[in-house]
Amino acid sequence: MFKELETKRLILKNIGYDDVDFMYKEFSTDLVNTYLYDAEPVSSIDEAKL
Repeated sequence: MFKELETKRLILKNIGYDDVDFMYKEFSTDLVNTYLYDAEPVSSIDEAKL
């Protein structure tokens, strides 16, 4: 874990279980995974927790 950093334009924080909804939303589409993620799209909230 690293120290959270914040500037006027950026918040860099550790990912936690409170971010599961965001992770599911972002990594459940083929388009996002084509460019950003080297795995199959997430198909459920439970998979996003992993």
